[in-house]
Amino acid sequence: MLQPAEKEKVLGINPLASVVEAEIKKNGPMPFSRYMQIWLNGAYGKTGEFFPGYYNGKNVVIGDNDAKALWENSDFFTPPEITPLLGITVAKQIIDVWESMGKPHDFRIVEMGAGTGALAHDILFGLDYFQKKDPTLGSLDAIKYIIIEMSPTLLEKQRKRQSLRSPRVEFINASAFSLPLRDITGVFISCELPDAFPVDIVVKTDSGEWKELFVDIGNQDRFKQIFRRPSEEVKNFLHSFQPEIMPYESYPVNIQAARWIKEMSRSLKKGYVITIDYDCWSRDGNICISSAKNKATRGGKEDPFAFYYKQNIGQCDLTSGVDFQTLVDGGKRNGFMAEGYVTLPGFLFGLRFDALSREIYTETGNIIGERRKDRIMSNAIYYEDEGAHWKVLIQSKGIENGQKPLAGVQFTFNDGQYGGTSDEAREKFRPVKL
Repeated sequence: MLQPAEKEKVLGINPLASVVEAEIKKNGPMPFSRYMQIWLNGAYGKTGEFFPGYYNGKNVVIGDNDAKALWENSDFFTPPEITPLLGITVAKQIIDVWESMGKPHDFRIVEMGAGTGALAHDILFGLDYFQKKDPTLGSLDAIKYIIIEMSPTLLEKQRKRQSLRSPRVEFINASAFSLPLRDITGVFISCELPDAFPVDIVVKTDSGEWKELFVDIGNQDRFKQIFRRPSEEVKNFLHSFQPEIMPYESYPVNIQAARWIKEMSRSLKKGYVITIDYDCWSRDGNICISSAKNKATRGGKEDPFAFYYKQNIGQCDLTSGVDFQTLVDGGKRNGFMAEGYVTLPGFLFGLRFDALSREIYTETGNIIGERRKDRIMSNAIYYEDEGAHWKVLIQSKGIENGQKPLAGVQFTFNDGQYGGTSDEAREKFRPVKL
């Protein structure tokens, strides 16, 4: 006789949808953050069997190394998948801060949520490349690379990458919310990590009252959304961070991001945090579902019910935009100073990405370590219309005042001005008070 979980699989019922339904029947409408957590990280069913979510299951398809896979057959891609030059440019910024800190021998690069390992590959390639170009740098072998990865599926992909099978690379299967590191000197880096933190969704009415989105049973095909008064935790967040939004504009309350900043402060003794992500003002509605074309998911980015189709849960990616102001303000409360906030093209521009691109492709052609990329694809991210929706925030801790400005954020403008590399980019770029 089939067990309940086995029956669901045979009948084609999404077991995670059944978990959501059971929780709603027991506890009432579910906060969107809990719904998103189950979707991405999985949950236990009634029988005690664990049903994996998107990130810890077998459904993750991130475009990497092949143009066709990147654009057509992947659920999503992050900037490192577009161009290996991004990681090499980040390596240049890391070398600059390493030198400015006196070239500490115990310097660590900690990447949280490393995806396919593409960014790690390119940063390590960049370190070797710049060391060979400039022998006066001295040995960079003392710089170690630590990957913090929660997803077993992605961790396996990272371990298989030839360039990461190195004594200087350490893998840790852990969450960014419980970093098993202390007294680190170096750089913490993430690329599209906070956008995957489960968020609560709120809107503000004409009267200034907040309403929170909850998920209810709905029908056989999909769940439905309802709005209620915010929970105490959400109200406390809104009171503390005071997000500025227009009436009936949705806003992702990222309580986990504030927790993440605090955890990094516990781990980082001296150094920098580099965060690359898209902000919550660059996508309508702030929540984005993405899936490869060959996957059996319902709807898509343009379908307002895509987030609620029961067959979609755990089968594709679900992310939200990031309010970088939360990261800046949360950082200040935990000992961080915001060094700058700029569009990704602005970051690349400050570090001479255009010249670096020509130089490296002249020397190496299309082969960069294990990766092969067309130069046109690599340059696409440099131009505002392709890359401006990604932003870069750099924060520091334990760094003395008076240090020269970081090259990657020298085109950031504070005091209510917009940042970027051109007037067009500035028009799209929401100012963040540093």
